[in-house]
Amino acid sequence: MKKLAYTALFAVAFLATYCGGTKGLQDISQGEGSVDSLEEGFVGEDKLIVKGDGISPAGLKSSLQKEAAAKEAARIDGQRKVIEICRGANIQAAATVDNFALAGSAVGKDLAGRMKGAKVKKANCKPEGDIVGCKVLMEIQKKGIKKDCELAMAELSK
Repeated sequence: MKKLAYTALFAVAFLATYCGGTKGLQDISQGEGSVDSLEEGFVGEDKLIVKGDGISPAGLKSSLQKEAAAKEAARIDGQRKVIEICRGANIQAAATVDNFALAGSAVGKDLAGRMKGAKVKKANCKPEGDIVGCKVLMEIQKKGIKKDCELAMAELSK
């Protein structure tokens, strides 16, 4: 249930930031600015920029392990967003009613896809108590990626 809540939170955060323009994207290659100050979205027809968020699991001992785990989680979150943008997601939901009152509900998301060429252009990590949180900015450079994603999403809506 906790994993589901995090997935829903990431999806809401992504939708809130994905609808932005391309302000700040010119600074990615130079490494200027924080991940938070840069925006997600398509840059022209051949580039897609996404953000990923991740935290280290509890119980890791060294700060290097914590940072590496958080960066990997953020990278995987970014890859998940690319697949969701370009291939869509299957959503399944279930609810339980007991004595005419909602007793519980669950929502699941299934993603499938292949991705090649995603590069982490910037990463910001910050310790927070016993865990580390990381944000990454990923860039996918592929000729015609915007058109490919739009065509794939159009196929899903048929």
